[in-house]
Amino acid sequence: MTADQSEGHTMHDATHRQRDYIPDRAEAPSALYEELAMELGNLARELQQQSPDELLAAIVRSAIDLIPGVEGGSISVVTGRKEITAEGETGETSARIDAIQMEEGQGPCLDAVYEQEVVTVPDIRADPRWPDFSRRVVAETDARGMLAFQLFVEDDNLGALNLYSTRINAFTEESREVGLLGHVSYVGGDFSGRLGPWRGGVN
Repeated sequence: MTADQSEGHTMHDATHRQRDYIPDRAEAPSALYEELAMELGNLARELQQQSPDELLAAIVRSAIDLIPGVEGGSISVVTGRKEITAEGETGETSARIDAIQMEEGQGPCLDAVYEQEVVTVPDIRADPRWPDFSRRVVAETDARGMLAFQLFVEDDNLGALNLYSTRINAFTEESREVGLLGHVSYVGGDFSGRLGPWRGGVN
């Protein structure tokens, strides 16, 4: 049985429409998450002062700084539910992962942008959901774990945060919860609306 089938996570996974393998963890003190939510809220307000390109890159950098286990990432932006572009890539590995997802038409970030709020991949080598994507990522990059968050959906324009680690099981329930707090902060700041002038994106 996968971890997301365990009794402790059934209600939580249904709420967030998960199909993930998530390890159990002890409940973190609420004060810690309240403090983190405040920091993320402040960060979201700071991001509003940046240009669209700076904004996307800053979101990726903040994810690396704040979410446990993250080593790099990017943002996938879909316009008209057809054209997919990758922005804010942190290096060669994230750029290669993005290219593979686009070439194969499958992967965790595409699932996050179209279908789910969060997609967790503890071990790419053992995950059966995207066989062609997983095979190529293992062969062509050093990424072994992935975590993707849906950032915004505005009509036919969508965006998702695509994160990776070179370690298996690097992303825990804490990683997912911190990422979700960031998602709420960014959306609350309506950053998606600020991408309107950017490549004919979100209006």
